[in-house]
Amino acid sequence: MSNEKMSFWNSIVIKSAMLFTTVIVVALFLLGYLINRQASGVISDYSQDQMLHASSLVKKSFYSMLNEVANDIALISKSPAIDDYVNNPSAENHSTLEKSFPIILSEKPNYFQIRLLDVDDDGKEIIKYEKVNEYVEKVSFDRLQHKGEKKYYKEAMAMDDESFYYSEISLNEEFGKISRPHIPTLRAIGKVFNQEDQLKTLLVINVDVSAFFEEVNQIGKQEIASLIIDDRGEYKYANDTIKRFGRQLGTGEAMTNDYDIVLKDFLLETNRNGVFLNRQKVPHLYHLDEMSYSDGLHRLYLITTASKEAVLANVAKVNRDSLLMVIIVCLFLLALIYLYTNFFSRKLSKITLAISDYEKGKVPSDHLTKIKKRKDEIGLLARSFSTMRKEIDFRVVELKESLKREKKAVAEKNEFLQNMSHELRTPLNAILGLTKLLHKNKPSSAQIPIIDSLQRSAGNLNGLMHDILDQQKLMEGRITLHRVATNVDEQLQTIVSSYRFDTIQKGLELSLTVSSELKEKYYLIDPLRFNQIVTNLLVNAIKYTASGQIDIQAGVLERERSHLTIDVRDTGRGIDPQNLLNIKERFFRVMNENTLRIDGFGLGLSIVKKLVDLFGGDLNVTSELGKGSIFNFSIPAEVAPPDSSPASEAVLSYPKLQATYHVLHIEDDISSQLMVKNTLEAVGIAVVQTNSMRQALQLLDNNHFELLLTDLMLDSELITKYVRQELSQYNIPIVITSAFDSSKHKDLNADYFQKPVDLNQLVDKIISVLGGNEYDVPQLKSTYEQYDHKKEKIVNYLKILDKEFDQYLLRFNRLSTSKDQKEWSAIKHKIATHINAMQLTRLKEALPERIEDLQPDTLDLLLNQVKFMLCYFRNELRINLAD
Repeated sequence: MSNEKMSFWNSIVIKSAMLFTTVIVVALFLLGYLINRQASGVISDYSQDQMLHASSLVKKSFYSMLNEVANDIALISKSPAIDDYVNNPSAENHSTLEKSFPIILSEKPNYFQIRLLDVDDDGKEIIKYEKVNEYVEKVSFDRLQHKGEKKYYKEAMAMDDESFYYSEISLNEEFGKISRPHIPTLRAIGKVFNQEDQLKTLLVINVDVSAFFEEVNQIGKQEIASLIIDDRGEYKYANDTIKRFGRQLGTGEAMTNDYDIVLKDFLLETNRNGVFLNRQKVPHLYHLDEMSYSDGLHRLYLITTASKEAVLANVAKVNRDSLLMVIIVCLFLLALIYLYTNFFSRKLSKITLAISDYEKGKVPSDHLTKIKKRKDEIGLLARSFSTMRKEIDFRVVELKESLKREKKAVAEKNEFLQNMSHELRTPLNAILGLTKLLHKNKPSSAQIPIIDSLQRSAGNLNGLMHDILDQQKLMEGRITLHRVATNVDEQLQTIVSSYRFDTIQKGLELSLTVSSELKEKYYLIDPLRFNQIVTNLLVNAIKYTASGQIDIQAGVLERERSHLTIDVRDTGRGIDPQNLLNIKERFFRVMNENTLRIDGFGLGLSIVKKLVDLFGGDLNVTSELGKGSIFNFSIPAEVAPPDSSPASEAVLSYPKLQATYHVLHIEDDISSQLMVKNTLEAVGIAVVQTNSMRQALQLLDNNHFELLLTDLMLDSELITKYVRQELSQYNIPIVITSAFDSSKHKDLNADYFQKPVDLNQLVDKIISVLGGNEYDVPQLKSTYEQYDHKKEKIVNYLKILDKEFDQYLLRFNRLSTSKDQKEWSAIKHKIATHINAMQLTRLKEALPERIEDLQPDTLDLLLNQVKFMLCYFRNELRINLAD
């Protein structure tokens, strides 16, 4: 039973995956196509790109069809039925072929004819089946033909033995006459050899390419039309079916009749994009592409074209039609999925009935006997179920006991991590926040090193906390990288300076060598995770080195892509070779025979290994007992674009809030209260603070607040129930700052900041909420839909907006004194696109045509609006970068 294997094509899982993948791809394509077109501000600017996109999709669909047919031919030609017949053309083997060929036509909607040609008998048809009106029929012996004189037969015979042949696309003909109804046909041919490697037969499948034409039609609908012609200009595909196959039908229809072109010169043009005129002198944009197949034996030319007039006229129509189209597509997909699942649910009902009866203590052997004959997973499950029934009873009891123990262990572990998170993050939040406030209060030159040291120490403690709490996230795969432009040299210098005092205390020399390339360039990495890796390796080296030195060497290794490579070398006692394979395991311990002390590598190296794997890099360790160790890791990293290098310590600008806004802050940690109060009052926001939920509810009943800021833990009690019920009833925005992992409280209807809190991000969030009462709120929904809500694209878009509006702020400030009309016109023209796209009505109404008409209050409104939008963009960026 254990050796039974499932046939690939009999697998329900495979069939389901193929169907739903196709449905999803088509759905995403249609929705993405419609949304992109709807969101286009000026469709004519993107028409060439759309035609190129449509051309690419048609080519992809065409070659996908060819690949699918090639895979089928390869599979069918190697089937036992054909193999047996080729090596022994007996009546019995011929009968087997007669059973297999109808199945092939039945399972493939676009295959309407399959036949086997005898190479030794001038291409005589050995067996032939055809599909007529969805019914598969065998062609009688007296209607079988010789195909040796056919062009496709000769060309197929001339090709390499390993190649598949595809004929030109033409209308199907039988006995020299075109079949009716018209079937655009592609003949696919594979060669079949006997055991002596002699060519004996040709397997020919007639493929109805109507489905492909329909895909072309779907791709090229609205103002873009797709044409497929041959090198004589005959239409193989045109939207108007009357124009197709003009030479074969004798209608004389060809592309040169409709467009003012010289066909030979047109097909040989190196510039595949341009404009041509039709016979009515209407200009059309076009994109020309070539589709060659059968090893270059045949060529088709794909022209995607759109009338310039239609492109401009469709702007209004797109807005009306897009919503209807999305609804229709969704309804169609829902209906299709419903029919599909309903179809298979009936098939699964038998096995579920057998399992249900067994659960009730019954063993319906009659049901299982029928199901065992199936060749798919259901049959395999039934056969396995009948043989493993007794073992299941025993395993279920054992499993229940194991689950109880595991559930208890997980609960205890989660409780421990939650408590640790709260106890560590709350004081760290205050330390880091207050340190930033000290920096903002213009400390003296003597105080700056002390504050910097305090900040580094708090940062190191924060990193240690991440090591402990991130271990579980790494195990569960819940950590993702956030790559930003980073100077690796600066990161390493900061890490080394943080631990230099520790090495001096132990009498160790600590050196850092960084290549010039790393000093000069910025690389796209996650600095937090990179620092965790290096810090853990450095701490490990300091711990196990009693004397000597520790060297850190950093450089760039060029492979297929750039890799950062970091060596941490120490002169410690080294690692026994038998323990090298185990040092990356969690909590691995080594018994020291001399001191009877248990040495260990704890969580550090385990976290290092998992983080390096997350980067897609390698971690290597070489060590010699008594002489030291070398830990080396390399991670792929792209060089950051020149304009992406971060500013050192930019001071963020916030808009002036004309009204007085009141924020209720619920927090029982005094240091956190001080930090938040100083931060918000510095930007003109009034803060009322309390440390109890009872008093908070009283304040909410008797006062008006525009925003509620609260911790999730008060007096060692979790207040999530209050947030969901009592606090949410006041219908004011809620922002949470908590030491707990946000993934544990996703059901709360509030924005979540995990401690230690970035104060700049917190201010951005609060101003984004409160400032919406005074300034235009950017409307980004349509843009997010345009990007299919894909985080990577949205993040790039928000970064671009942040940079552009930062430049607007700088230029507007300059204009307040320069009064340069040319500069004003340039900025006004450029910002108009954003005003329309994000519906900034107040800003649009306030902008005068001339710089002389710009009043001081209008300029003030303009500057504050831009500052508000920068806050809004940074807040949106934070949300989209969150795990």
